[in-house]
Amino acid sequence: MALIKKTVILTFFLNVGILKTIAQNVKIIEFGWDYPDVTQLTNRLDSMQNTSFDGICFSLQRNIMEAFDTSLKKDSYFQFKKLPSLRWGKYSSNFIILKGFSRTGGNWFNDLAWRNIRANMTNLSKAMKTGNLSGILFDPEYYYDNKLFNPWTFSSQQYPGKTLAEVQHRVKQRGQQFISSLQSVKKSFNFISVWIASLIGQEKKYTPLDKTRHILLISFIEGILGVKNNDVTITDGDEYAYWNVKPSQFLEAKNILKKTMLELLNSERPKKEAKNIEIAQPVFYDGLLATSPSFDKGLARDVKWRWLNENIKFAIASSDKYVWLYSERLNWWNDNLNDTLFTMLQKNKSAFVKSNITVNINNELTSSFIDNIADKNINTKQGYFSDINKNKNEIAFNFNWNQKLHKLNINFQNKLPASTSIYVNNSLAKQFAHSNLKVKVGVPSFEKGILVIINQYEDKTESSAVYVSQ
Repeated sequence: MALIKKTVILTFFLNVGILKTIAQNVKIIEFGWDYPDVTQLTNRLDSMQNTSFDGICFSLQRNIMEAFDTSLKKDSYFQFKKLPSLRWGKYSSNFIILKGFSRTGGNWFNDLAWRNIRANMTNLSKAMKTGNLSGILFDPEYYYDNKLFNPWTFSSQQYPGKTLAEVQHRVKQRGQQFISSLQSVKKSFNFISVWIASLIGQEKKYTPLDKTRHILLISFIEGILGVKNNDVTITDGDEYAYWNVKPSQFLEAKNILKKTMLELLNSERPKKEAKNIEIAQPVFYDGLLATSPSFDKGLARDVKWRWLNENIKFAIASSDKYVWLYSERLNWWNDNLNDTLFTMLQKNKSAFVKSNITVNINNELTSSFIDNIADKNINTKQGYFSDINKNKNEIAFNFNWNQKLHKLNINFQNKLPASTSIYVNNSLAKQFAHSNLKVKVGVPSFEKGILVIINQYEDKTESSAVYVSQ
């Protein structure tokens, strides 16, 4: 793909009042192998403004901080002097990356180790406040070879002589200490965990709960939910959605994740707080575009881009505040910007937020290519079958929504779905089966936000439409 040159012209004319009132003013943040550190941000932020993102996930030092590192970090590690001087420009939603493990495990039963961990988290809280940052991007995936030090698994080898219940109780206590330290200076922030319940929700279908990879992560989050400030928002990054192929997978995710949490949590306050957990959907660039042979599913080039476009669209439609685009082989901070992805992100963002966007990339092929693969089911009063393999969009239904009367009229084109689900601002408002091609249904009242219609058919296909009320 061609790369964007420094001659890119990008202008926005945004209605700030509308941005504040739209129910889902979703921000797109970037998280990938190209993550910048504070030194790089200090030197290059001014020249890093030509991206499609609203925020950056970055590291304090070149090596990303590990949450359970037992070494006491010096004040200089946290970049207290540099953070206030960063000129963020367009980036308003910025997160410090924190790995949810260490080389020596969680050290759940080591009080001395946790004295240092808590001190480090207190300084991390100070760093968030010093830099006026949005929060923490927490990656709990364990990357080291020694499985005995995976903090989220349970086995008799890891915890000889201790029961699962005993370990869970201690991990819950450490979660309480962890968030207490992390919110000690910065009182209000967003804690986005790359996943909380998405993977365990799948694993427990075919694996005993105590053998899943993240049984102790739930205990840790339970501790966090039990004592967190009201102004600390816990967000599930739903990494399992990397490979979503249908709109329903995005829209159903929030309810599924909350249901899983309520099934696994034991205490009343965490159960209550779990109902407020938000969702931040991912888009996996390298996976969907198959930039590595290990990701290749044999799809044609235009099919890969159509899949990416669909996932961007429905990630925005189903997230509460943030969408995170994950990449491994792009480098946004070194002028290595893919113009097709750049334009695709902007076009999807503009469909959900009233704006006037001008993108001049001197590449007519890119614009034509995106127009060819993009679905036309946002604010067109038409719904299309959701099949990334189709070269042309096939109309499945027409609809008319009377906002004053809160009535939705749907006319299906020959094929009757088995069920219809209607989502209003990422919450399931109606779900029903019907026997006629013409349907009239009441929709809850709302002035601003997103209405999504998803139809599921007996042959497992889907059709969908999105309406954005601004």
